[in-house]
Amino acid sequence: MKTRMLKSVLMCSLLLVCAASFAFAATECSIVQSSIPWDQDDQGTWVSDTYQLTIECKDNGDPVEGYQAQFNINLQEGANWENTIATLTTYSTPTDSNGKAYINVPLIQVLKDDGKYIHICPFDDISCNGGVSKSMAAPLTSSRTASFTTLGTPGCTNTNTVVGCCETTITVTCCTPNRFFTYCTTVPTGSCPVGTTHPDLCTTIFTQYAPGGICDYCTGKCDISTSISLSSFTAKPGNGSVTLNWATETEIDNAGFNILRAETENGVYVKINAALIPAKAGATQGASYQFTDGNAKNRKTYYYKLEDIDLKGNATQHGPKSAAPKWIYDFWK
Repeated sequence: MKTRMLKSVLMCSLLLVCAASFAFAATECSIVQSSIPWDQDDQGTWVSDTYQLTIECKDNGDPVEGYQAQFNINLQEGANWENTIATLTTYSTPTDSNGKAYINVPLIQVLKDDGKYIHICPFDDISCNGGVSKSMAAPLTSSRTASFTTLGTPGCTNTNTVVGCCETTITVTCCTPNRFFTYCTTVPTGSCPVGTTHPDLCTTIFTQYAPGGICDYCTGKCDISTSISLSSFTAKPGNGSVTLNWATETEIDNAGFNILRAETENGVYVKINAALIPAKAGATQGASYQFTDGNAKNRKTYYYKLEDIDLKGNATQHGPKSAAPKWIYDFWK
């Protein structure tokens, strides 16, 4: 690797200090050096990729728990990385009781065909820019271990589907081969800048939001754990019929729905729709649906489950809801 591909290590600072906002005005965060998987004195270990790093946050020397730090990342371009062409954002996982958490960081050293570089140096191109307090931060699971740290808590994944997963992919063309860098972050609501930008002719930045997704801080990618976010599901009895209504807030990789019916709440549920009810919406919007079960007997209670099917064939069931048709419902219309 050419020497000029890297800024002088002496110019890089491993200590990235974060002056916190909100409830933690005195909070300071820094990268834990032992979590960095390369040798700063050996340029051969500086491999362009996405890395998980550990941060540590303290308030007057004491660990801060439940703090989610925001880091700004400057994407540089030029023969000597002199031009900032984009500012990206990554959030840490909420800090654990020891004040430690994770961030996803892309390290980019790409020489383009024009002799200029696309560049992100984790030492001095990343700065902490506040954060969010414990009340806004999302809980964690420790179901996975870190790929190059020994922390067992808080772990690599975040199972809170309210805030969702924000995933950014940086594509660098004008080089052979083209390069792709993807990193995710669990963001506070409304903090994912969805869309596509082209900061220069050779660089494309695409950011998408998965409301039901989980950010895997080990791989840097979003894991879509659920296909839909369901806002309502009701069963309305009629004369010899039951009408099922449901609405979604979001639908991620959703193929469609099935209606399952049983004669007891814990009985055997059988699909009653002849064909899959096709999905109407997408990942950033919801839709309303209706299905009428016209093969129901009056004065008998039926139980219904809604089943969503994703594009890979995985099924998720919701419910049950119950209804008992009566002829009087039709009489009083």
